[in-house]
Amino acid sequence: MIPCRSFSALRRKILATLSAILLINTGAPAHGAPVASASPTLEALVASGAYDAARHALAEQIADPTLHSQHRTHLEALIARSSGDHRLATALFRAALAIDPTFLPSRIQLVQTLIAVGDIDGARHHLAILALHPTPQVRQRAQATLDRLAAQQGFGGSMSISLSPSSNFNKGSAHDTFVVGNMAFAINPDSRQASGTGLTIGGDMHYTFALPEHQQIVAALGGSVTTSLDNTTRKQFDLNTGLYWQGRLESGRVRIGPTASLSYANDAVHLLRYGLTGQATLEVAPQNLISLSFAALGQTYPAENFRDGYKLITGAGLTHAFTPATRLSLHLGGEIERTQRPHLDHDDISAEIRLNHDWSGGLITSTFAKASHHRYRGDFPGLSAPREDTHLGLGTTVSHSGIDLGGFTPTLTYQYTRQFSNVTFFDYDSHDVSLGLTRAF
Repeated sequence: MIPCRSFSALRRKILATLSAILLINTGAPAHGAPVASASPTLEALVASGAYDAARHALAEQIADPTLHSQHRTHLEALIARSSGDHRLATALFRAALAIDPTFLPSRIQLVQTLIAVGDIDGARHHLAILALHPTPQVRQRAQATLDRLAAQQGFGGSMSISLSPSSNFNKGSAHDTFVVGNMAFAINPDSRQASGTGLTIGGDMHYTFALPEHQQIVAALGGSVTTSLDNTTRKQFDLNTGLYWQGRLESGRVRIGPTASLSYANDAVHLLRYGLTGQATLEVAPQNLISLSFAALGQTYPAENFRDGYKLITGAGLTHAFTPATRLSLHLGGEIERTQRPHLDHDDISAEIRLNHDWSGGLITSTFAKASHHRYRGDFPGLSAPREDTHLGLGTTVSHSGIDLGGFTPTLTYQYTRQFSNVTFFDYDSHDVSLGLTRAF
């Protein structure tokens, strides 16, 4: 992602907060290792420009080769930042975390450096990890820093690009025919499974109005264009906007407000949605975070008014951090859609489990499994029963903190999808790959 604003003023406000985390945890490093490179003595030597003296002091304090490599990398990052080379400092702090993803001083100093260069998305990523740290003071100060980032008034924005080859680009049926009653009907070739590659380019922008007592109003606008590289007639443009109030609870955050979106396809407006959305995150216990969300949306299909109606979506999730490098998330969801046709009305339930892990060496993985069941309310035309679908998915996302392409890192996602349906027209499977560029964390 590409941030669109400078946070130099904010950096001055939060340096003391982040430095205090280091002071609190100087005596409590990961795995019992001494946090020598975060000691006041070494910090003072670096601040005074006595870089060789700092290196010599570190060598005297830590003799173990593995520990010395990690702490020396961290020290060299501090020296690089003190010399004004924030790009090198960022790379070295990430290298120290690649040696040990639980090493707290490097993660905190990396947050400071990312804020200094304006990479607020990257800073938020690491602050979210710190907000689930087992040390209460670390969690509290990370939350306070996230609050200050959220309260910063001004413009923000991002861009993204992804290339997505798929064995079933149009999610078409795997069958040549489907049976209605005692008759078999041929499935149109355009509705059958077909491979292809999609290209999506998107971006968003927002403006935050700061209010008293940790409250903000956020005006947001975003859009994306998706096209098939194999069939240039297959294009879709999506536009979304919203106006949200967000604020701080005693142990979490709340965001709520009106939203609207438009989908344009086949040279015409395909879908309009409008309504209210909300979400909340709550810390319920050390290293545990609960998330709640809802959306109540009206929907209008200009060319298919029999699909007009509304959609209600709810979700609840729990994230538990086993360590700063390993986090497990469980999400449960429900959806209700009502139209002008009973056989299109449906009630859905879904579940997803995801394991995120930062590996030694810099590899970052996010492995997930998900399932959902869709039950339609009216009999499918020609059948004596409603349509029912069971949707299963399994996949993983892989990235590497050591790969930096001008501030971006490639992210590779693979997902296998299988949908079972009692209406063979909707029965399919798909292998999907997505190669995207995101802001390097």
